[in-house]
Amino acid sequence: MKQIAVAILILILASSLAAELNINGGNDIEYVYKAAEDSLNHFFKDEFSFRMNYDKFSFGMKFIAELPKYDDFQKVQYLNNDDISYRWDERYLEYETDALYLRGGNFEENFGSGIILRAYQDKDFDIDTRLEGGLAKYDSKLFKLTALYGTLTSENRPDKNNLAYGLDLETDIIDNLQLAGSAVSYRNIYDVGNRYSTTNVLGGRLSYYHDWFDVYAEAANLQEEDAEFAAEDGYAYYSNLNTYFNNFSLSAGYKNYKDFDFRMNDLPTLNHSGEPISENLDSGYDEIGFMGEFRYNPNYDNELILNYSEAWNEDDTIQLSNFYAEYRRDFATWSITASYEQIEKLEEPISLWNKEMKPSLMAELTLYEKPVYLKFEYKINDEKHGNDEKNYYEPLLQTDFEIGSIGISLISQFKYEELNKITDNEAWLGAEVVKDINDDSQLKIFLGKEKGGKICRNGTCRYQSAFKGVRLELTTNF
Repeated sequence: MKQIAVAILILILASSLAAELNINGGNDIEYVYKAAEDSLNHFFKDEFSFRMNYDKFSFGMKFIAELPKYDDFQKVQYLNNDDISYRWDERYLEYETDALYLRGGNFEENFGSGIILRAYQDKDFDIDTRLEGGLAKYDSKLFKLTALYGTLTSENRPDKNNLAYGLDLETDIIDNLQLAGSAVSYRNIYDVGNRYSTTNVLGGRLSYYHDWFDVYAEAANLQEEDAEFAAEDGYAYYSNLNTYFNNFSLSAGYKNYKDFDFRMNDLPTLNHSGEPISENLDSGYDEIGFMGEFRYNPNYDNELILNYSEAWNEDDTIQLSNFYAEYRRDFATWSITASYEQIEKLEEPISLWNKEMKPSLMAELTLYEKPVYLKFEYKINDEKHGNDEKNYYEPLLQTDFEIGSIGISLISQFKYEELNKITDNEAWLGAEVVKDINDDSQLKIFLGKEKGGKICRNGTCRYQSAFKGVRLELTTNF
């Protein structure tokens, strides 16, 4: 009789637990045939993730299998078809109440705008500074406190881990005025022996919001201590101001980074294009700049944007300027957007000057009750490297439309120096098809060749490296 009672009690508890337990997740399958000489041609990747929620607790994991794993930066002679990679990633356990949040395992986090610390993953640019450890947040009426401690794989020695820990405290001084302070320490092991350096970063930020303006300012000091060398100091200043007057707004921003090269942060570029001041310098090594923007919205159907920014290094040998203008007009059943962007770079140390001009025209309309997207872009590039001069053009034509429940995107892009020789030069032609199999599954297929960079198709945008071949993606959620 006791065994029956115990069994009934277990069933009651199990049914109660099952009623409160929620499980969800997803699976992403990707098959790629890459038509390139420096390639193994066939690649398969599967990412399976799940999350369980019970009361205030959550637990999650992701399993990633790459068969084989391809490294864009590895030389072709070192590629191996047997390089099979499989691992558990994003393992975590969370506990959350109204005021307290605790997480153990893999996590992302940023302090402020990311100048002092940003632990994150960007698959498009192959950046992964997520931490493995512990994260705690406490949010009261008086202040917000964040503490973290974690490790991440060393760039110099994959068999070793670097260490990061920090605190961030934010409080409201008065209504709409917030002050915050942060402290981060990062230990980086070198590739030889057991020598390491310690980077200490201290910073503070201020933000104030009003009906007709808001202001944000952040400052940080960096000190790198090495076991064998003297300490090196760096600094970073960043601020922006937004003002609002009836139908228009004005924005201004300023940056000043010096010897602030730190793996665990992400510095704002402060320009529309998001381009660094130089591809040959580490971000934050030496740059000063400003940005101004004007927006005008006379009504809901019109918008005008003018944006201009400049950046330079301390001795003016490296310079960047970026101008962007956009006008959008919405009609009853369609809209049109015209834009123009110009980027000019000068790098005297390597005798390089480059100017890129990019006018574009985009239209969104409805045909037979289906959305249609059209884009025409014409990039003009002038470049001078030493005594060599190059002038070439890159027109792009893209259309996105639907046939039934299938989304289709057709892209054509060309590069030429003389119009009569356009067929003799490089071309990028491709097509993408998207099909929702059901409410929880989507199939996406790309066939062709794409140049790379920021690519927007079928309603989504992402950065894509240069590619030629076939890419198949199947995403399922549950």
